[in-house]
Amino acid sequence: MAIAKDVGKYALIGAASQLGGILRTTISLTVIIVECTGDITFGLCIMISLMISKWVGDFFTTGLYDMNVEVSGIPLLSWEPPPLCDHVKVSDFMSQPVMSMLQVEKVGHVLECLKGENFHGFPIIEQDPGYDLMYKGKLRGLILRSQLLVLLKNKVS
Repeated sequence: MAIAKDVGKYALIGAASQLGGILRTTISLTVIIVECTGDITFGLCIMISLMISKWVGDFFTTGLYDMNVEVSGIPLLSWEPPPLCDHVKVSDFMSQPVMSMLQVEKVGHVLECLKGENFHGFPIIEQDPGYDLMYKGKLRGLILRSQLLVLLKNKVS
C-alpha cells in the first residue's frame, strides 16, 4: 500500500519537472502544485526538481514562452545592448540642455516649456540643494506633454 502512494508522489514530481522544464517556471509552479495537492511535505522536493529541470532546459534551448514571443514577432528588448552599442552614452544623442521640471512647478514655467519646446516628455527631478545649477537633481519620473495639457486644461494645481 505504501509503495503505491510513493509512486504517485514520484509521478507528480516527474510531471512537475517536465512542465517546469518546458515553461521555465519554478516558484509559481511549486506553489500551484502544493496548493492543488494540499500537502506541503514534499514541496522542497518539487522545488529542487523544478530548479534542476529549468537549468537543464536553459542549457539546451529557450523556454516555451520565449519561443512564442519570438514566433509572434512581438518587439522585445533584450537584457544586453547590441554588440556595437556598448560604448554609446545617452548624452551622445540627447538634446542639450535637458528641459526638466521640478516636482512642484509654477504654471508659468510649465507654459513656457510647452510653448518653447516640442518635446513629448519632460523629466521630473527632485532638486538637490548641493547643486549650484537650477533644474539639476535626482530623477523622479517623467511627465508627457499630453498629460501636462490635460492638467492645464482642467486647471489642476
